[in-house]
Amino acid sequence: MGWDVLILKLKRPDASARTLTADDVLPLGSQAELRAAIDSVIPDVDWSDPEWGATRINGCWMEFNIKSSDGLDIGVHVHGAGDAVPPILALCQAHGWVAFDTCTAEFLDPAGPSTEGWERFQAFRKKIAERFLNLPKVSEEPGQEGPRKAPENNAMNLTNREVPGMKERRPSGEPEHG
Repeated sequence: MGWDVLILKLKRPDASARTLTADDVLPLGSQAELRAAIDSVIPDVDWSDPEWGATRINGCWMEFNIKSSDGLDIGVHVHGAGDAVPPILALCQAHGWVAFDTCTAEFLDPAGPSTEGWERFQAFRKKIAERFLNLPKVSEEPGQEGPRKAPENNAMNLTNREVPGMKERRPSGEPEHG
């Protein structure tokens, strides 16, 4: 799960997110054009899958979904705890696009960008981590030294994608390898 933003190109730059219709949206371009546009602003995007690019920027992991068959949007999926808004706005400003925050149902305003959607996502992620991963709550008080480290047996720290106590799922009838 991540914070999701849709990148769009509008017929009218003053269009309101609340009254937006399909007729207000223009095609962004072909997949090749979208990859080139993203690469011109966001460094080191891995396009191993030509419809799904990924990169780490500003302490975030960003994924760019350009699978849309009509070329009307780019789905940006953001994970992490860094500053996600500036690279998204830089991409939009470079190409005359807008960013629609799916969490707030508003466009990000380049003149005074709200980080509300990003902050909501981070607060939700923190709450889930504390509740389900049994982590201690982070103190909001001044004087807290450095970031909290998750326990070594925490599922978020697993690098081999194995969860202790769970067996690998196999189709029925397929033998287990020992």
